[in-house]
Amino acid sequence: MIDSSKKNPFKVDFTDTGIATNFVQSSKIIIFGQIIKAIATIFSTAFLARILSAEDFGIIAICTSVTAILARLKDGGLSTAVIQTQSISIQEASNIFWINAAIGFSLMFFCVLISPSMAFMYSEPKLASVLIFLSTAYIFGGFGVQFDALLRRRLDYTLIMIIEILTVTFAIIIACYMALTGFGYWALVALSILPVAGHLTLAAYASKWRPLFYSRKTNILYLLKFGGISLFASILATLTVSLVALVVGLIDGINGAGIYSRAIMIVGIFSAMFLIPISHLTQSSLSRFHGKSSKDSFDRLALSALQAISIMAILTCMIFILFSDLLATIILGEGWTEVGSLIKLLAPIAIVEPVIYLLACQLTAKGMPDIVLKLRIIDFIVVSFLIAMSFSFGIIPMIITYATGSACLRLPLFIFISFQRLNLDFKKLISCFLFPLFCAFLVTSVFLTFQNIVESYNGFIWQIFFLLLAFSLYGLLLLFNSQIRIWIFGLLRANNKLI
Repeated sequence: MIDSSKKNPFKVDFTDTGIATNFVQSSKIIIFGQIIKAIATIFSTAFLARILSAEDFGIIAICTSVTAILARLKDGGLSTAVIQTQSISIQEASNIFWINAAIGFSLMFFCVLISPSMAFMYSEPKLASVLIFLSTAYIFGGFGVQFDALLRRRLDYTLIMIIEILTVTFAIIIACYMALTGFGYWALVALSILPVAGHLTLAAYASKWRPLFYSRKTNILYLLKFGGISLFASILATLTVSLVALVVGLIDGINGAGIYSRAIMIVGIFSAMFLIPISHLTQSSLSRFHGKSSKDSFDRLALSALQAISIMAILTCMIFILFSDLLATIILGEGWTEVGSLIKLLAPIAIVEPVIYLLACQLTAKGMPDIVLKLRIIDFIVVSFLIAMSFSFGIIPMIITYATGSACLRLPLFIFISFQRLNLDFKKLISCFLFPLFCAFLVTSVFLTFQNIVESYNGFIWQIFFLLLAFSLYGLLLLFNSQIRIWIFGLLRANNKLI
């Protein structure tokens, strides 16, 4: 299935059938691995939320809203170029490695410079030291990104998942111990840094590749151009997501930012655990299709990935609308009552962000990072407009406007332009997206209609029963669509012909 040269570990060659088979197998590995990570993450979130305060989470939320934007700079978009390009030499890869390392050190230095300004802006001295410590992750990330890109280029997602499970588990154990022993928000700092450092160590060992010294004779301008466009698109995407958190912090202070961060964390936890990794797999797989002869294979895989992401994202949104208070109580405990209502308001984001992210990955795999950049610019303008026209009315109206506008403006616009550029059949959108959305609407309507009956059974066991009932009804309704039914049964049989 794969021919990898010992002299050049970046040289890979898949057949179309091999890509399809690998996609199905890797999807199952990702789902299994992410279930383990999800359990560990939910446990750590529940544990830490019962020990640490909203202020502790608020300090980290404000710092990470800045570091998350800068984190997109850690590889200059070059990891995307490495995964996407058809061929790359060892020296080209080595040059990119040293550029990434230099970017990592530069980002850390920049964070050190702006840390006093952050502390002054929010009138919180703790922000300065936290931001400096969090910025050390850029060094680990800068050195590690090329090793990770090599594994993704090989489509070696089994190794990637093992690395992620080990590093996250280790970080959670250390963070929980620190929280128990009174380190406060420093436990959350460790939880952010340790997975990046661990990933560097294990990925470097697993990749079996070591960089050469930098060579000025090797030209990598074509990679820098592709990576630069992808980089700006990625920065805009992160800034778009972080914008609301930054405004909430400015309006409602550290405590308000902490509450919002817990709500958006729960809304995005399923996406981060399952949907985004599958999007990365989709991009890596689609990048291996070359030439017009592979167009049908590309289209089938792109639509299959969209169908999988849409079905899961819409289910997640439905659960958040119906059982937001239950989820907030299970994950965070009794002391976070305000989070439940925010989860319900932010529920549409559980659909919008994963689908947008997947389409951006597919466009990049098609060699259209410029289109992704244009879409991200439009997306950022739309979100900025939604926030600007609503923030003066308060936090809740702003969040409602942001979530509703994302579902009604951002998502349709992104889907329409992406389908045009990818030359995908708009009729396929019915089974991929619209029918699952209709099924979720029916289930939600039924539960809201009989809300009084559901609420009368307010015990924990009854709430779990109704959650499972909603999940089952949604799944049964999906089976009424013949295309989805064939796709699901084919996936369960690991039939690569379904894509």
